[in-house]
Amino acid sequence: MQGISAEVFVVDNNSVDGSCEMVREKFQEVILIENKTNTGFAVANNQAIKQSTGEYILLLNPDTVVEEDTFSKVCAFMDTHANAGGLGAHDCR
Repeated sequence: MQGISAEVFVVDNNSVDGSCEMVREKFQEVILIENKTNTGFAVANNQAIKQSTGEYILLLNPDTVVEEDTFSKVCAFMDTHANAGGLGAHDCR
């Protein structure tokens, strides 16, 4: 995400595999929300959205792979289409 100012949230739904410890150790800049139960994907997203302060919000599944310039392209699109309320992306290869 070079050149993009961003907040990154990780919402953990009660993992038992050491994920939270790994995020705390390797990604200190990440805002970690640790749930004591599995609240589900939608509730977890809403927890992060409520704390976010950015102009745009990106919801990303943990298994998603993105190209290097994806975020800059998405932001550029949103910046030039003021009437857009949302954006969905998929692999077009």
